[in-house]
Amino acid sequence: MEHECLETQSLLQEYAAGRLTQSDRQRVELILEDCDVCAAALESIRTQPGCPQPDSKRSSEGASLGQILAIAGFLIFYGTAIKLLLGELIADPETPLGLKIGLPIFLLGIGLLLAKAIAQRWQASKTDKYTNVDQ
Repeated sequence: MEHECLETQSLLQEYAAGRLTQSDRQRVELILEDCDVCAAALESIRTQPGCPQPDSKRSSEGASLGQILAIAGFLIFYGTAIKLLLGELIADPETPLGLKIGLPIFLLGIGLLLAKAIAQRWQASKTDKYTNVDQ
């Protein structure tokens, strides 16, 4: 990866302390894989007395629980809204047949697309190689 070592040097202190954003941290890690000069500079920073230590490791359990609760809440809300909407609509004898058939199919399709997007995001979060990077 092409970079300016002087530019990266300014990020290394923050990287050693674990205070970079995810995108900056990933950029620095890619640079460190390719540049021995920057990797040596990071080791020098880490061996200095008083070097800030990385913040304590963040627990992903809270985030996972939050995702589960948000998804469960959304599914309950979505299901209840569909039941209320479709229950009244389908029971009404004046509702056109196309609407009685089309709307449930449409809502089911939207629900499946959303479920697929959530499943893909969930899978991506489990395979993210930068989730537990040692700093």
